[in-house]
Amino acid sequence: MTAIFAYAARDVAFVAADTLRVDPLHALPPVTVCKVHHWSDLLVFGQTGTQHLGRLIMDIKLAKLQFTDPVTTKVHFDDSEDWFFRAFKICLPQQAQAMAAASGSALSQGTLLAATVDSNGGPARLISYDFGSGARQVLAGDFSADGTDPAQFQQFATKHMNALKHLAANSVPLDRWAQLCLSDAISAHGWSVGWPCDLLISRRERHGGRILVQRRIDASSICGDPLFAS
Repeated sequence: MTAIFAYAARDVAFVAADTLRVDPLHALPPVTVCKVHHWSDLLVFGQTGTQHLGRLIMDIKLAKLQFTDPVTTKVHFDDSEDWFFRAFKICLPQQAQAMAAASGSALSQGTLLAATVDSNGGPARLISYDFGSGARQVLAGDFSADGTDPAQFQQFATKHMNALKHLAANSVPLDRWAQLCLSDAISAHGWSVGWPCDLLISRRERHGGRILVQRRIDASSICGDPLFAS
């Protein structure tokens, strides 16, 4: 139960998510968790689903160590989306088997929503990965939403993106965009979506390299930080 909003452009990949995690069976109290992650300084992603997917996310990150060069036999990976998808495909059946052995239940349903910048590994784009089917879907446009009600959240994302683009000629304050979107999502689904909101952005810095910046905000936070400009 989640709200995720993502944006991708040539030099910027951004993802934001709420931090409320609730037990669908109401056996455990709600907790605050981080649902935004990075594979590299080229790709950031958010996670929908339940707490059982936490181990899967960790294993996807650790899966970089599983890749070996067939010639040198040395560990090899790159930071591109292609290698991220390889890790996803490797870890998904392993986690499904582990979950079945440990609890007798199937791996929790959920998705990853990833944003990538333009790189040698491919153009800037948004991509969704489905835990149930293992499918990978490249999404149209430069922003997207997922979570408890994907269609409704996409409407929120579109409404606020259009309004902010109208106010700012050169760039959009993505921190403010996420704040507005999440406020609407909480108003609509307060039982499953909640403050605070985690922001994560990958961008080029002034000396030519890339940086990752993460921030946690709430409804009253002052937004418009240049580090989160589109």
